[in-house]
Amino acid sequence: MIKKQIKKILKACGYTLYHTKTMPFGCDLKEDIARLSPDLNLRTIFDVGANKGQTTLDYRRKFPEAKIFCFEPVSQTFEVLKANVGLDPNVYCFNLALGEENKQDKILVQGTSGSNSISNVSKVNPSADQSLETVNIMTLDQFMAEDDHKIDQIDLLKIDTEGYECQVLRGAEATFRSEKILYISIEVTFRQQDNHHTQFSTISEMLADYNFNFVGLYDASPFWGGGNAIDYGNALFKRWEKGKNLKLWE
Repeated sequence: MIKKQIKKILKACGYTLYHTKTMPFGCDLKEDIARLSPDLNLRTIFDVGANKGQTTLDYRRKFPEAKIFCFEPVSQTFEVLKANVGLDPNVYCFNLALGEENKQDKILVQGTSGSNSISNVSKVNPSADQSLETVNIMTLDQFMAEDDHKIDQIDLLKIDTEGYECQVLRGAEATFRSEKILYISIEVTFRQQDNHHTQFSTISEMLADYNFNFVGLYDASPFWGGGNAIDYGNALFKRWEKGKNLKLWE
């Protein structure tokens, strides 16, 4: 009786209670991965575009046994990242961007903003406290090939690079082909006129070539112009594994 009253009150306030097994995909990334891969002991996470370590700290709480490899190219932001997560023995910080080739390039910098982007270097505005910084870029394939890291599989690859997502994926072709990536969490946009994020359709088509299926959308933000449309969010994709069915609903 009391439970029914609580549910009624919560529903009146705009909330819905779900049992873990019936909760819609897109509510809780950790629970969704657990439902799809109940035997997975998530061990290795890549945080590409780690910024100040916000996502790394969240993953550390959700996946306490995992090793987390953080990539942040902006020098000032990298120092903040190390201060926030660098003392954790299972977090490894790299002052690098991941991209489609090994090189140096310019990145548009505005302090330690999460909007710093290699893809928007043509939009520098000195009057807006912006500047260009030369950063090192490495392909994910090259990083995986280096003996120092000894990584057999990336259980979760998170990418938030402000429009540079396709370049990161193109630099991981060999890793994809060898099926060493299981889950990908990647920032996408659903708005046509968006110069700061990558279109969901573009990412979905690229990942389909590597047998990845869309699972759910997390941290979705409403369209700034109003209405009920979704602007952008973090899309989770899972690689289809031979002999296993991808069940999103039971």
